[in-house]
Amino acid sequence: AAPNAVKGEALTGWQLYPNPADQLVTLQWTKPLSTAANVQVFDLNGRLLLLQDVAISSTSVQLETGTWPTGIYLVQMQAGSQLSQARLFIRH
Repeated sequence: AAPNAVKGEALTGWQLYPNPADQLVTLQWTKPLSTAANVQVFDLNGRLLLLQDVAISSTSVQLETGTWPTGIYLVQMQAGSQLSQARLFIRH
């Protein structure tokens, strides 16, 4: 599913898989990043669970999700002024 922009310019061309995930989830994008980025993961109560920096020129990042409770999470990726988000389902 395509992520939805929440403010500013949409960060397009990224996907997250597998979804639902168990132990590991991969975020992958089509073009190498031209600016530093970060990935934030929130639970449905808005609590920040993870903040991970993503290096310039990278094309993917993996998140270890094995210790997260089963449920729905919001994954947000920000690169410069671009911000997009997607829902992630964790099922153990």
